[in-house]
Amino acid sequence: MAELLIKYVDATHSDPDVDQRGCYKVGMPVVVHLDAHAWGRREGLPAFVVFKFPDRTTADLEPYLVPQQVQNGFEEDGTTPVMETVRVRRYQFDIPAFPQAARDTLAATGALVLSDTGDMLEAEAMALLIDHDNP
Repeated sequence: MAELLIKYVDATHSDPDVDQRGCYKVGMPVVVHLDAHAWGRREGLPAFVVFKFPDRTTADLEPYLVPQQVQNGFEEDGTTPVMETVRVRRYQFDIPAFPQAARDTLAATGALVLSDTGDMLEAEAMALLIDHDNP
């Protein structure tokens, strides 16, 4: 089993560029750990929640931690692309679109088990995962 720490409130910055490129927004995965990880006292409500995936490994979930990047030219060798981060995470769960019961569980407990027998079906949550490269 693996667990994802998810941002539950928007972080903001007065500079719109920094806000877009460097601030985690609601639903963005922050870090993945094995189940039963001892989360820090600040890694919970009100700023964060934990999504628990009983049927996934950390390796399964690590791809959701990548930033959204675009190519911005090439290195001096002319073949190596220069990648520029445009958003701190490429993927973001659309938490406001989750079923009311799942949102209530998150608000009350700070965690959601995503499985066939959990608080919400994993497939349902993954269907509400936004890929900013393919909106």
